[in-house]
Amino acid sequence: MRIIISVFTGILIVCLSARAAQITVSQSLDKSEMDYESQAHFEIVLTWPGTQSAYLFDKPLQPQLDNLKVKQFSSTISSTGTGTDETTTKKFEFTLAPSGSGLGRIEPITISYVTWPDSVPGTLVTEAMTIKIATPKIVRSENGGKFRYPWYLWLSAVVVVVGAASGVAYWRIKARHPKVVVKSIPEQFIERLAQVRDEAAGDLKRFQTGLYKQLVWYVNTRYALGLGSQPTDEIIQVIDRCGMPEPEKSTIGAWLIRADREKFSPATPMPGETIRLEAEVREFFEKMIVKE
Repeated sequence: MRIIISVFTGILIVCLSARAAQITVSQSLDKSEMDYESQAHFEIVLTWPGTQSAYLFDKPLQPQLDNLKVKQFSSTISSTGTGTDETTTKKFEFTLAPSGSGLGRIEPITISYVTWPDSVPGTLVTEAMTIKIATPKIVRSENGGKFRYPWYLWLSAVVVVVGAASGVAYWRIKARHPKVVVKSIPEQFIERLAQVRDEAAGDLKRFQTGLYKQLVWYVNTRYALGLGSQPTDEIIQVIDRCGMPEPEKSTIGAWLIRADREKFSPATPMPGETIRLEAEVREFFEKMIVKE
């Protein structure tokens, strides 16, 4: 594996070339220093020769950060050229904000993928990156020309004092009553989707049957539509009339129609089709969770 590191106009770009897989990964951070009150843009770019379906990315990216937090995330994919000259680019974009001052660090990120049509898994790993984060700015007071810290620092001090006063009682209550994590409906759907994938064991018809049931569960649970065993076309009509956002409505409707058609189809599916479809559905709901 060949590693190329270059610095241009304050942007650090690290490129790793995987010769065997014919796929490259590059990364960039738009600044090396930042104010505590500002944001930074971190981008990962994957490039390969071929169509968009040549590689499937079946696991979400999970960046490990120090003194930084993700404020916004998005991913896009595009292609240029045709036939043997086609090149595909997939971008993962993160908007980062400070969670502390000092040295912010982005740990190496592992990117998992599956090739098509042979469904061979592989991984790429980015390089660690750092950014210097300034301390919060001092705000000039209007009376007396003195300086004071921003209001949120004073609020933090009050919270610390109150927390210290009630710390012992809180610790005892927490020890007796473990914290219950309440998961959102999209998060619950992703867990159900994983169970459907495991039970299907690569069988597309079994997966489509389970996916159909879980999509109906999702729209019923989130939008209280009261759907039951109606024909698929009636379910689509009910979804069209509800208050679901338009992109979500059209995407879920298309999956329901496809699942209803393929779960009884005698045709033999393409190799790896179950893996690709599960990853497509999961990525859609993971983006929904990030937006919320």
